[in-house]
Amino acid sequence: MEFSTMFRVKNRCGPINIKSVVSRMKKLFRKIPKSPECPKSPPPPQYLLPPRHSDDDGKLTVVLDMDETLIHSEHIASMDSTRFDMVIIDDENVNIFGIHLRPMVEDFILHGAEFFELVVFTAASRTYARPVLDALDPRGRIKHRLYRDSCMEVDGLLVKPIRKLGRQLARMVLVDNNEVCMLTCPDNGLLVPSYYGGRRDECMKHLADILQHLHTLDDVRPFLKEKFSVLGRLRARSLTSPLPPSMDLENPDLNC
Repeated sequence: MEFSTMFRVKNRCGPINIKSVVSRMKKLFRKIPKSPECPKSPPPPQYLLPPRHSDDDGKLTVVLDMDETLIHSEHIASMDSTRFDMVIIDDENVNIFGIHLRPMVEDFILHGAEFFELVVFTAASRTYARPVLDALDPRGRIKHRLYRDSCMEVDGLLVKPIRKLGRQLARMVLVDNNEVCMLTCPDNGLLVPSYYGGRRDECMKHLADILQHLHTLDDVRPFLKEKFSVLGRLRARSLTSPLPPSMDLENPDLNC
């Protein structure tokens, strides 16, 4: 039986105007109160690191730059060079690099992992940096590695957004030779001199001493701010070589 026929049979006054019925039904439905919508849960934060391992609970998170902080590399033509501590070839089997290791860097990584959660955050490409880190840290003491694709690029400058690591800022240190990389969280910055080779460098020894002290603090930022004044360095630098407007040091979206 067709829809219109059913209404005609049941209604003795004549056939039903279907359009009229539908119109009245719509009006009735509009009067029915809508069920309250469930509030949408905010999406989980997209952190760059996985959750901290239980073995690292309570440890200071130490984020280490690679080039000119832990090592210095040079592009070379042959694997036969003996001038370097090690020679590696990149993942694309195209480029060969001679690597100078900063004195005591291997001991720092080996023993530092007992006290700190070690992370390498480099602005270098993955294809170059991965084999370097494999050779530098064959035992895997460095828990996490981040490469150029995790950096934030603003007006051609690469910045390391350590707020996105998923760790407490009060218990995190960024060790780097370039203060621009520290722009988002300058009070977490521990600035070290650039390394270009040589055996008399004692930076890793001094770094270990400072980190041991920082490990005892509930919040490392006041000490680092007073000791290294990265924000002051950035402001001084912007006076002679202005930073892009989108990286204004007074921008609250960039600072911790």
